[in-house]
Amino acid sequence: QTVAAIRGLKCDRRVLLTGTPIQNDLLEFYAVMDFACPGLLGDAACFKKIYGAPVQKSRDKNATAEEKKIGAARSAELGRMTREFVHRASAQDVNSKHL
Repeated sequence: QTVAAIRGLKCDRRVLLTGTPIQNDLLEFYAVMDFACPGLLGDAACFKKIYGAPVQKSRDKNATAEEKKIGAARSAELGRMTREFVHRASAQDVNSKHL
């Protein structure tokens, strides 16, 4: 419901600030990116199948070498697709420069 409501906002530019939890939850990352850059990562079901599940599986302690390889490749692909839209900074960097 929240994502649907946010998608309904009509605006020319979209900027989001978020904290570290987004680094650990790919579906949250998808929701944020889909708001900021609609359609960039496709629909949620495809994203979960192509990126979410393989990356999550690769992080499991019992993941095979092949699962780890696929997860790393999908993670790197996500990074390439989104790098021009994502600015990463530590809290220390932000606080020292802007607060």
